[in-house]
Amino acid sequence: MLAVADGVGGNNAGEVASNLAVHEITNMMYSYPVGEMETEDVINFLKVAHQKVREVINKESVGEKVGMDTTLVSSVIKDDIAVIANTGDSKAFVIDKGGNVKLKTKEHTYPQYLFDEGIINKDDVKNHPLNNMLTCSITGNFTVDTYKVDLISGDSIILTSDGIHDYIYKEDIISSIKDNIFGNNPREVVAEISEKAFMSSKDNFTVLLYKH
Repeated sequence: MLAVADGVGGNNAGEVASNLAVHEITNMMYSYPVGEMETEDVINFLKVAHQKVREVINKESVGEKVGMDTTLVSSVIKDDIAVIANTGDSKAFVIDKGGNVKLKTKEHTYPQYLFDEGIINKDDVKNHPLNNMLTCSITGNFTVDTYKVDLISGDSIILTSDGIHDYIYKEDIISSIKDNIFGNNPREVVAEISEKAFMSSKDNFTVLLYKH
């Protein structure tokens, strides 16, 4: 199980919400026999898990924590299949050892919506002034996108908050992975990506890496 949650900026107690999200989905992973599930059951499990996270955070939204919100991207790797679920603008990439992107989750942001509607082009999405405006989040307008991808040896799954992918180009993330293929050390990859983020990011950030 991999999970990244990023408290929504401007909302009360975003850090509390993101911590609750990761804690709750991790607890669910250990409470259910996910390792024995078929792929479709794992997809349903992650959908239910995101919904459960929503319920828990809403229940805890009292006093100064009223209105707290977070994003959540999660993944379960079972044998040679990865199942990924996403709510918000945190992101998952699946990249093969040649640096090819096998899968990239779609961000739930207003610029992405404008692109999907054909109103702006792809190059305008990243630098749009409303790039941080979410169309979906855990306690806001709620949805869960799910993805399934076959894995082979050497594939990498990387989960990032927007403090990474809004400030570092996808090509730089890929190059960090490719440069470390033969060393096969995920810690070095994460350290390199984090160093790039420290130099350019204006937001806090999280990055997780799994190598198959």
